[in-house]
Amino acid sequence: MSDRLEAKRVLLISAYDTEMPVLYWSKRLQEMFPSAQWTQLGLAPDNFAWRVRGNALRLAAEHTEQLNRSYDLVIASSLVDWATLRGLVPSLAQAPSILYFHENPFAYAEAHRSAGNGDAQMTSLYSALAADACIFNSRHNLSSFMSGIAAMLDKYPEEAPQGVVQSLLAKSHEIPVPLCADVFEGGEPASEQGSLRILWNQRWGFDKGPDRLLAFVKALDHSDLDARLVLTGQRGRQIPASMAELEGQYGHRIAFNRHETDRQMLRARMAKADVVLSTAKNDFQGIEVMEAVAMGCVPLLPDRLSYPEHFPNERRYHSIPDADQEAINAVATLRHWRDNGFPSPPDMQRFHTQALVGEYEAVIDSVLH
Repeated sequence: MSDRLEAKRVLLISAYDTEMPVLYWSKRLQEMFPSAQWTQLGLAPDNFAWRVRGNALRLAAEHTEQLNRSYDLVIASSLVDWATLRGLVPSLAQAPSILYFHENPFAYAEAHRSAGNGDAQMTSLYSALAADACIFNSRHNLSSFMSGIAAMLDKYPEEAPQGVVQSLLAKSHEIPVPLCADVFEGGEPASEQGSLRILWNQRWGFDKGPDRLLAFVKALDHSDLDARLVLTGQRGRQIPASMAELEGQYGHRIAFNRHETDRQMLRARMAKADVVLSTAKNDFQGIEVMEAVAMGCVPLLPDRLSYPEHFPNERRYHSIPDADQEAINAVATLRHWRDNGFPSPPDMQRFHTQALVGEYEAVIDSVLH
């Protein structure tokens, strides 16, 4: 697609290789710059709290030979402790570097916060300062990071350094993760008869709001809507209690319930759904939602996180702390659509790799010259 990195030696590092969004992002990068000589290093997505602070030690120990090669550019995901890794592997300090923020520890959902969250916040600050450029996948991500840095420095027990946020802003950019090209190829149209199919395609983690999904299904069960859920997201080793209750007591509201790992089948599930629902407490971009919308689903999203910057008002329901009332708001939006006509899915072409490659090239040029 692009030859901007032709024959350039590029090191791509991740400290927590989740399917979404890290591996998804790394594939899109390599699709945009296929002529680069890529070396990809990553660590499995385990032991999150330890990985946040310890990834540089493990990367340096396990990938000594690859890290000590000569590179023209290093691109690291933001969980990488880039400042420490450059200190442990001095040869890396010579390479221009870009830090890509999928998320940031200043905006984690409450259950993700821990006694060690201050360490994660300081680590992300040092990594951002050590990089030549920072890219954030949404305005929500960028603004919450910068406001978080400012608030943390305000609490600094000593005199806080001046100009930290300003220096970070000067080298920061907002560019989303491009969507996989296959979601723009179309698919089977959703059925116009029978039950409304509502896709919930996110990971079964607390930050994606499974408790709010349960509240939604309870509100749905008290409505006159004929609707069924399609659950395709990844499940962890432990099933959240709210999802167990949903499966046990509201099975009649579930049309499909399995982590869909086959890409072709996942696209078919998205294409046959009418609506894609989010109940998330954390979503710094919302790739799963964006893919479903590109495949023809109407988004039904809370009015928070990254959603307001990407989706029109009429596709969002009023979000509030009370989960039950928020669920009633979401169901009321669905009933309004049923009675007055469903809105069309927003155009997602601006998230195509071809639409975004120029923005990535501009940042790459800024650090290579």
